Amino acid sequence: MTPTSYLELISTFKNLLATKRTEINDLRERYANGYDCLIKTEASVNTMSRELEAKRPLLIQTSKEVTAQSTVVAKETEIANEIKERVAKDEAIA
Repeated sequence: MTPTSYLELISTFKNLLATKRTEINDLRERYANGYDCLIKTEASVNTMSRELEAKRPLLIQTSKEVTAQSTVVAKETEIANEIKERVAKDEAIA
């Protein structure tokens, strides 16, 4: 081989090495960014889990209140329907 061909091979190798280094650095940055996003997401999920756990007693209490209120509304609806029927009968008589 001639010295010129050695220089061409070395130049080609340097270009290829630079290209591969750039590709690897880009991939490393992408993985690092993805890892950071995963860490942030995990922290957010942990925070939300703790908040949910802290609010669980309130949720249970509110659920009981809604159930009790639904029972009251059902009874009042029955009474209102009975009164409505009586009024309808009184209207018919009148």
